Amino acid sequence: METLVWAEPYERDGVTVLRASSVVGGGGGGQDGPLHGLGLGLSTRPVGAFVVRGGDVRWVPSVDVTRVALGVLAAVALVVRWRRS
Repeated sequence: METLVWAEPYERDGVTVLRASSVVGGGGGGQDGPLHGLGLGLSTRPVGAFVVRGGDVRWVPSVDVTRVALGVLAAVALVVRWRRS
């Protein structure tokens, strides 16, 4: 299940910023007995921020540079593999 989490808004020079992150988590269990086969996983990532300046509100998405770089590397690897065959 994915949930958005909002940070405390902060203001500077008349601009208010409200940051948002995505939180995903899950857990599970296995064998009988106390503490046998239990697991929990959590992941968070920033998704963007609302920026309020005067009466204007705009959404500024965050850019995950690592994800973009991995996508570019995967595309290059596919092209190299395709050209070698």
